[in-house]
Amino acid sequence: MNENLICAIKETASSCDMLKVIKVKANYDPGTVESKPWFSRECLSLKLSVRKNLKTYKNDPNRENLTTYIKSKTKYRNAIQFHKKKFAKDIIDSLANVGNNVVFWQTDRFAGKCWE
Repeated sequence: MNENLICAIKETASSCDMLKVIKVKANYDPGTVESKPWFSRECLSLKLSVRKNLKTYKNDPNRENLTTYIKSKTKYRNAIQFHKKKFAKDIIDSLANVGNNVVFWQTDRFAGKCWE
């Protein structure tokens, strides 16, 4: 019965041009963002945790929920700082170990795009 209802809703939506097709890249990884290559899966999970804790606090504002939210937010910020610093250190190390001009400028362009 559920499947019949779902099929009926999909058919109605497509006949009214209300159905939207979303194309997802084959190599899509929700843990990475092209403009923020330092943003890891850990950062993503902490970000989702912060959102969940904020929602919990807004639904039931008490001291315990506030403390949980603040701790998760602090942990998220610390993780972001750590990953940014690690990424910057990796870029600097790769620039220091470059052997020719082409690789140097490729690394320089990549680093410039990341910090814009």
